[in-house]
Amino acid sequence: MRHLAGVLVIFFSLSSFACKCISNDGLVNRLKRHDLVFEGKILRIDTMENSITCTFQVVKTWKGKKRTHQKIVIPKDPAACGFQVEKGITYLIFSKENFTNACSYNSVVSKENTDWKALKKMK
Repeated sequence: MRHLAGVLVIFFSLSSFACKCISNDGLVNRLKRHDLVFEGKILRIDTMENSITCTFQVVKTWKGKKRTHQKIVIPKDPAACGFQVEKGITYLIFSKENFTNACSYNSVVSKENTDWKALKKMK
């Protein structure tokens, strides 16, 4: 019984450090909250102690300074709202001050991605 109590304490302690995001409040609100919104393919991933820095080849910019390449920092730890990315994959990125996390609701670009399809209709 003492062992079970210890396991429960550890479980609830760890869950208090989990990433907590507000619900996805829609594309329009995310556009307002972020200063950079773009579609980009990851060319390089540099791993630091607590974060990763991704270098993107920018395909299209909807908000922010237009560049051919963009570096974005992402937390490494899922408890800090980090998320997995892969080199060579194209993402729709919502960033503020060159930082993003899982709570920004970034996504892989695909024909099924409704945010990407809606943005493509914008000029």
